[in-house]
Amino acid sequence: VPNGDRIVNMLPTMEGDALLGYFRKGADGYAEAYRDCTRRVHGHWQYLRREFPEFRACRLQWIAPALGIRESKRVVGEYVLREKDLIDGLSHQRHPDIIAIADHALDTHGRHSKGCGELPHPYGIPFRCLVPLGWKNLLVACRGASFSHLAASSCRLSRTMMALGHAAGLAIDQAIEEQTTWPELDFSRIRTNLIHEGAPLDWKGT
Repeated sequence: VPNGDRIVNMLPTMEGDALLGYFRKGADGYAEAYRDCTRRVHGHWQYLRREFPEFRACRLQWIAPALGIRESKRVVGEYVLREKDLIDGLSHQRHPDIIAIADHALDTHGRHSKGCGELPHPYGIPFRCLVPLGWKNLLVACRGASFSHLAASSCRLSRTMMALGHAAGLAIDQAIEEQTTWPELDFSRIRTNLIHEGAPLDWKGT
């Protein structure tokens, strides 16, 4: 980071099956899992200091206070973002309501994982992914939005979640101003406002 600190992402610190095993133990399972992960962090830190000279002058200053759960429950929305959307990319997507662009690889994990699959082009995320199926006045602008398992492995990044939150905020403001719900929203206006506020929606790739 700009001040010289280093952020280390231990991925994965604990496999999902192991975490679920702790959760099955009951109310204390989460705390026990966190303690186990903390021990693993300290072990990894000693490894870094032993094997990489650039870490020997550093000290461990902070450990995240909560477990970072990579994937959990998601809603089924008016549109489910799928692997095909990611592979097609913006050049072939025909959604009129794209409100965010992402480009991270298909980043799957687990014993059946194929690893990271780089995408040829950025892809768009439609606003309908934020709308739970059958609802008109509720938005889910987070990792719980309407993505398939494979699509979520790419668009789960914080930068994408911030873009979804930005779009959701503008949509809510417009809906209140116009006294309407999402099916009647003017998505061209939302996109124009997003671009005006710095959102990268004017990708000119081919």
